[in-house]
Amino acid sequence: MRLIRTCGITLAFAASAFAPMAHAAKTWMKAESPHFIVYSDTDRKTTEAYVLRLEQYRYAINLFYAQPEAEDGQLPKFKMYFLEDRKDMQQVWPKVPDYVAGFYTSCVEDQAAFAIDFDDKIVEKKKITDQPENTSQVVIFHEYAHHFMFENADQLYPHWFVEGFADYYGGSRMQGDTIAVGVPAMGRSLTLQMTRRLNYEDVLRNAPHMLKRDKIDLFYAQSWLLTHWFMATPERQAQLSSYIEAYNHREDPVASFERITGVAVKDLPRVLSKYTNTMQVEVFRVKDMPVPAIAVSDMPASARDMLLPDASARVCMQRGDKDGDTPFIQAAHEAADRWPGDDYANRAMARIDIVVGDESKAVPWLKPYAATHPDDAEILAMLGESYYLMTMHDKLAEGETRTSQMKRARELLMHAYKRDPLRAATLYYLSRAQQDLPGYPNETAINAAIQAHILVPAVSDYAVTAADLLIRTDRMGEARDMLVPLSNNPHGGNGAIWADNIIAAIDAGKPKAEIIKLFQTPVQPEAPETGTKK
Repeated sequence: MRLIRTCGITLAFAASAFAPMAHAAKTWMKAESPHFIVYSDTDRKTTEAYVLRLEQYRYAINLFYAQPEAEDGQLPKFKMYFLEDRKDMQQVWPKVPDYVAGFYTSCVEDQAAFAIDFDDKIVEKKKITDQPENTSQVVIFHEYAHHFMFENADQLYPHWFVEGFADYYGGSRMQGDTIAVGVPAMGRSLTLQMTRRLNYEDVLRNAPHMLKRDKIDLFYAQSWLLTHWFMATPERQAQLSSYIEAYNHREDPVASFERITGVAVKDLPRVLSKYTNTMQVEVFRVKDMPVPAIAVSDMPASARDMLLPDASARVCMQRGDKDGDTPFIQAAHEAADRWPGDDYANRAMARIDIVVGDESKAVPWLKPYAATHPDDAEILAMLGESYYLMTMHDKLAEGETRTSQMKRARELLMHAYKRDPLRAATLYYLSRAQQDLPGYPNETAINAAIQAHILVPAVSDYAVTAADLLIRTDRMGEARDMLVPLSNNPHGGNGAIWADNIIAAIDAGKPKAEIIKLFQTPVQPEAPETGTKK
């Protein structure tokens, strides 16, 4: 079965205040492997074990879907924060719902997954299916399954399959070179024991009310069960592929389901209930299962105050006011002031000022640091981003004009890109910074926007920017591909509808002027609440 690309599950809630910063003597570590960077404040042995499992899980899923193995260094490493407790998570997302145990989010600046450590032990058993459920592992596997789908798929998915896929693989057990797939997660099984059910016609039709707080647990559980049923036999896997093809041709999702499977939707609850009695877990031996090197290093002492505020800014979980004067920013500045002269604290504070507050406040530290560290791609990009945003916000540095400052931004961003071509945010801002040049959108703007999207398909802003430039230059088919991830997002709200309307117009061959008008409507991709449930 061919995977189909979907939108990143982005989270963008406005937080009124930042949770009090932790002052305990917490030690953060960074564990880096060929494809992952994990920040953790739990113990080193547990952190290494989870990074190893992530690498092997990633390898196995790539084999299942015959995805070509990219050479190391061709794609950005996936970032994950493995958190000690709920207080840590609230530092990143102050209004995190109490039922969320982990989440995957992306924005213009970065993407990452966050998961709480539930003190589960990684247990080796003689029989892999006898392993106890490891809640932490379920959460991180679920989030990485979303990421895998975002990176590797290229068609529309029904929303139930987006979540069902992540749950189906999220419950996997691993031991040595063996992986067990389709293991029922305890929470989903308990939910399915409830007598009430969502109407499967609503599930198949992507009815938005399914994502309401009082229904979302059932939506996840029923999506998992329907996915499990489809994945159980080669015959039903072929039916699933046919169903997704029909979905992409915009056939009625209920009628096509009944035609392809031979099951009336009204009978589906009975069929699935019967299936739960015969449900099987598939166990695979994976040839050449990797045992990658994992480098673990201690983060600077200042990370105890600055790492989580920095993470929150990286994934745009905070919002500042026009004066950059929010409780979050004030608390961050107070924390950074406790580490005078500390490069890590200053870098984190600069990012917070750029993303949440007043970007011009980051320049006095970034400018001299960039001069003495000309090969630091992130610093060059942050300075270029600061100049771009200042120009857009009508703030000019001393001695600069709008033209000269935007030129300075482009030069810095180009230097940053040459030193690190895998930083998608650099490409995004490089594309945006071309807009005051004659002949815009020029090739640099278009190519940079497309490449940012290719590197991180989950970020809606990258997709929207690339699609906008491609539509303007009559490259409608490519623009459509950019918007597919947004349309797929089960939690995308009006943004998913907005993207789907444009895709439908392109598919119907509507005139360019009509497509541009749709594109310029005020409904833009948004990011309602989501996450992995406990």
